[in-house]
Amino acid sequence: AGLAYRRRLGPPVVMAMAIAGLPLLVMGGVRSLVVAVVLIAVFGLGDRFSMVASETLLQRTIDGTVLARVFAVSEAVMLLGYSAGAAGAPLLVAWGGAGGAYLPLGIVIVVLAVLAWPLVRTLDERAEFRADVLELMHGIEFIDAMRPAAIDRLSNRVQWREVAAGEVVVRAGEHADSFYVVAQGTFTAAGRTLVRGEGFGERALLRGSPHRDDVTALGPGWLLRIRRDDFLAAVMGSADGHAIAIGVDQAEGRA
Repeated sequence: AGLAYRRRLGPPVVMAMAIAGLPLLVMGGVRSLVVAVVLIAVFGLGDRFSMVASETLLQRTIDGTVLARVFAVSEAVMLLGYSAGAAGAPLLVAWGGAGGAYLPLGIVIVVLAVLAWPLVRTLDERAEFRADVLELMHGIEFIDAMRPAAIDRLSNRVQWREVAAGEVVVRAGEHADSFYVVAQGTFTAAGRTLVRGEGFGERALLRGSPHRDDVTALGPGWLLRIRRDDFLAAVMGSADGHAIAIGVDQAEGRA
């Protein structure tokens, strides 16, 4: 999940690809089942890490209006790769045996990692990264539990809201339309003080119920505002994030 808070994702993408390929280069010389299983596990970790990092990087660099189409193409290419692998595996085993069959795959992955570096670096340089927003969102437990791409997408949909001293941000009895994170200033809710990096409003959003308490600014300040639809889409799309948000709601009974 920490990938969502990194400014540069190019190095993790390429390094993870290389890490995935290196175990396959030595698999042919391995005679221990335990070692072979460990090497395959390292390959799997590198592969997953690279995919998550590249997915997040793509999201930062591609216009939101065509993002779904880009990911559709990506998924289609991945499925073609699985099909080609299933068809080619018996041929590779026949050529090099169970261990030797991994060698050409490892070579291809490492070579692709090297060739991909210039393109990935270019994407990294033009990526949109909202460091100020992500810094504030980092530490909110149910947001940290989401996939990096979901966190990044959420950061690009937030809005800033300026509040004056004594302003009531949400009122008891009103239905929620947003989740808020305190960026600057101090706020109070039912005798509880909210400061920078703390959020409120998730309870009413998750339950579809009215706010239980007023939230009032004790002085001038700024809030990050995440609209209801964006908040629910992000939280409901993450099983871990949803479970943690429900747990926070039940434990704290926030506004």
